[in-house]
Amino acid sequence: MRELKWSGELASIAQNHANKCVYAHNPSRSSQSASFAYVGENLYANTAQVSPSYAVTYWDDEKNFYNYDTNTCSAPTDMTCAHYTQNVWAETEYVGCAVAYCTPLQGFSWPSAYYYVCNYGIGGNFNGNRPYIKGSSCSQCPSGYTCNNGLCRS
Repeated sequence: MRELKWSGELASIAQNHANKCVYAHNPSRSSQSASFAYVGENLYANTAQVSPSYAVTYWDDEKNFYNYDTNTCSAPTDMTCAHYTQNVWAETEYVGCAVAYCTPLQGFSWPSAYYYVCNYGIGGNFNGNRPYIKGSSCSQCPSGYTCNNGLCRS
């Protein structure tokens, strides 16, 4: 897996989408990016303001339902493993996130909510593909990358 770097471009796309206060994936996120042909996206909402790491941990907890060997998800119907697999997509190298306070957040019955959006470049979750290759840390790093704490660094 590649070490993630912050992208102001992806954060700007995320902020513009979050500010619309519509809980749905941004269908234009890839066309809005000058740097990435495909942009991945994770969404999270909460009535309380939480830290960005809380939202990322929420997505990461989906790993409990993901089976790498069969590349399947056994999450309850109100969850998906797609947030987790995007978080750990081996070829993703950039992330940009944003939050907006929405009154209301369309798609929820709450009178107000905090809406968190993270965009990833390149995006992952291609049907049938696993998010990473099992192996020892950094054993699959691309040429020109070094190993840094088990992640591939460019």
